[in-house]
This record gives sequence, structure tokens and C-alpha cells, in this order.
Amino acid sequence: MNWVFLEWQEEFRGVVLDLGSGPDLSGMRDRARRGGARYIGVDIDPDCKPTVAADLDLPLPFTNGAADSVMIANCFYIVRQPGKLLEEVFRVLKPGGVVMLVAPLIWQYCPDPKDFWRFTSDAVDLLLQEAGFKDISLIGVGGRWSSSAHLISPYVHPGRILRPLLHLTAVALDELSRWILPRVGDVPLVYCAKARKG
Repeated sequence: MNWVFLEWQEEFRGVVLDLGSGPDLSGMRDRARRGGARYIGVDIDPDCKPTVAADLDLPLPFTNGAADSVMIANCFYIVRQPGKLLEEVFRVLKPGGVVMLVAPLIWQYCPDPKDFWRFTSDAVDLLLQEAGFKDISLIGVGGRWSSSAHLISPYVHPGRILRPLLHLTAVALDELSRWILPRVGDVPLVYCAKARKG
């Protein structure tokens, strides 16, 4: 999914809220700052050293129109009411502001502290529309082979050597499968979505 966020790099400007920022293993903080943005990490866990400690199941502690863009990369599935979170995101975005999120479809059970949801593209689209967003773009990342590789990779040893090989092979098989069997539906690992506040 990093390549999707690289394509959307131009949206990381002004004030960028990273909801569920965690320890920033994906490099979102650096990506936003490279574009000259003011990055604000928001997480409930103070050990992650967020800019703002907040529970995403409660109203966001920001004024209306405070942010130019919002990222929800690693926590959409652990929020009790994702539709309510998107309504809050809509509220804190400036007109024309953008939300970028990652919603898992195929993922291992990962309670942090809870694990509530998996999302189809239709579900993500509906939630964004109901929150008021327009210009919705959805990109499925991965396919049947990548999803399978993701689920079995914890059992592959030695991991440092074989896991990257497993994932590269799966990506190649995803592409080959799309070419050979174009009518067979895909099974993405996650959906990346970008939507704009009108």
C-alpha cells in the first residue's frame, strides 16, 4: 500500500492528521514532513509518543476545519463505529480537504485492543458517502496470492529470507492470474481509499 500513498503524496500538505499513528513504522510522518506539511500524530497509546493522545471512538479533539488532510492507515478496523469516525474526520477537514484510509479485507485477527471489522470496497464507498465525502477513489491492493501469502507468512521460516521471497512470488502470481483469468474476481488484502470534502 506504500506505492498508493506515494501516488497520493501531493495530498500531504498543510496540517496532516495521522489517526491511529502508532509508532509510525510505515514512514507516514516523514512522508508528510517531506512535503512541508505540519504532521500531527494521534493515538490513544502514550508509549507511541503521539502529538495528541486521543481515543478515536470519541469526538476528535480538533476544531471544525482544522486539517488539510487526514490519514487513517492502521486503525480503521479497530474503531467501534467507523462511520462515526468518518463523520468526525469530515468535520475537522477544511473544505476541499482529503481523507486517505486503508481498510483491510483479508487480515489476521489483530486486536489492538479490539478487532471489529473487515471491509469490502462497497462498504468503504458507502461509509465515505454517508459521511459526506465526494470524489471517492478506491484501490484494491494485492490479490488472491498476496492475501494467501500474508496469512501464511507467520509460519514461514527462516522469515528474513523466505518471507520476502514468498511475497514477491505472490505478487507475480497475482499479476499472472489477472492476465490468465481476467473474469475471476480478485481478493485484495486491503482497500486504499481517498475522498474529498466538498
